[in-house]
Amino acid sequence: MTRAEVTSGECAAIIWMPSLREERSRAMLGLLLNESPKIESLRQATPGEASDTNDAYLCFKAYPGREAEAVKALKLFIEAEVPDAHLVVLGPFF
Repeated sequence: MTRAEVTSGECAAIIWMPSLREERSRAMLGLLLNESPKIESLRQATPGEASDTNDAYLCFKAYPGREAEAVKALKLFIEAEVPDAHLVVLGPFF
């Protein structure tokens, strides 16, 4: 994922999910967006050349003033769905 992919106001995140297949990852991300009132938008970004296929690269935008809540909700959801996942948030970018 490059800095150019992240638009103003978005956070970028990388989720390492060793036990999760790509199809399940996409379904899980859609469910997260529908379930979380703190996240305004969520999209999957393209991984870099050296990425693991089980990594998810995300760009998400929280509602104004709810950024910390959105990150916490994202982390809790990911950990509940995939116990061996690790979330790293890179951002926000303004």
